[in-house]
Amino acid sequence: MKPIGAFISLKALKEYGNRLLEEYGIEYVHTHLPVFPEEAKELYNGVRCLPENFEKESYGDLKRLLEELRGVGLKFFASYPVFSRPEIARRGPEYSAWTILGKPHYARACPTNPDVLRRIVADLRSLVRLYHVEGVVLDFIRFESPMAGLDYFLTCFCPSCCEEMKSLGYNPVFIKRDWLRMMDFLGKGEFPKEIVRQGTLSTPDVLDVYNEFPGVFEWFKYRSEYIESVVRIFSSAVKEEGGRGTVIGANLLSPWWSMLTGQSYRALSRILDIIEPMLYFDWMQWEGLTAVKELSHTYGLDKDLLSKFYYVATGLSTIVQPRNYDETRLSGLPSSSIEAGLMKISHWNVGGARIWPVILILRTDFVHYLLGERISNISVAGREFFMESVKSAARGRADGLVYWNFDGAEKDVVRELYTVWRSESL
Repeated sequence: MKPIGAFISLKALKEYGNRLLEEYGIEYVHTHLPVFPEEAKELYNGVRCLPENFEKESYGDLKRLLEELRGVGLKFFASYPVFSRPEIARRGPEYSAWTILGKPHYARACPTNPDVLRRIVADLRSLVRLYHVEGVVLDFIRFESPMAGLDYFLTCFCPSCCEEMKSLGYNPVFIKRDWLRMMDFLGKGEFPKEIVRQGTLSTPDVLDVYNEFPGVFEWFKYRSEYIESVVRIFSSAVKEEGGRGTVIGANLLSPWWSMLTGQSYRALSRILDIIEPMLYFDWMQWEGLTAVKELSHTYGLDKDLLSKFYYVATGLSTIVQPRNYDETRLSGLPSSSIEAGLMKISHWNVGGARIWPVILILRTDFVHYLLGERISNISVAGREFFMESVKSAARGRADGLVYWNFDGAEKDVVRELYTVWRSESL
């Protein structure tokens, strides 16, 4: 059987650890592990934004728990939130990502700040050294997405990042100018209307936009180039610390959105051992909602038009008919979207990385803090849907499967998913 992993909190690990493999088929535990600088002082030499220290006793207890659970066959991947670091961003504006208008991000660390990068490398080495984990999965190894809203999406333009752009041959002034012009272009509404009317974003459309706003395309290229470069650095650190057999993986956005945030499956497949695409049936269609709401408010455009526009522009319209704003935020894509995502990824997987899709196995209904409105998948999510999601991953020839997340899922359903995967993934 192909392997199953799951994101599990330390609390749930203590409660269910001895039963995860036998009852639920979960072999690869993805969890957030605290770092203890006092236990690896030399790794943090020169790092100013040091992590907080936990009590030494809690470190000993946690290490003993992991060793005990290895005895029943579990393997551990440390999940590490690379640039989503509010505790670092709050240290001062030099540590925070800046928007195109110069506003510091409240939760994203600057991706080029040298001290931030030193801290990340030290943390990754520390996780491998202290816990002897089988692998590290880089989470939030990207720039912001449109779900953060237009201002936060257009990061980072701090002095450090602008200098990095220049060093790589990009012009941040040129990029800023074209992005601001692009917003006005979209705000006039004619382009979104035409794309929705014709139902496709054609090669002539893309080339026309490129001719008008080349800085926008340069920005996307820079994002991808920079993320590739730091993933190489982080991968080398993990392998040097743990040996060549230590797995390096990453959570990537679905292929409909990944390139907007600097995540190139093609480039990263050459570096990573495992790629874990987040093929969440709901978030794959929610990812543009905050940007839609802000564009609508700023330019007086119809939210339904803009929602349908991004279905066509991203290619989601190959899975479902473009949906309006409210239908988008209160539903999800069909389970077949997982197979569709895997098929698309397979064409970009030139490096032969193992593909373990992360699929959602819980019902979600909450008010999103940036959108300011309710988003929900409960109109489609349920036991049968989750079963079909696992089958869809198998049809897409996934090399493994990861659940988001074990804590919030119905445990009887997780047991059934194990049975389905066991029969479908032979």
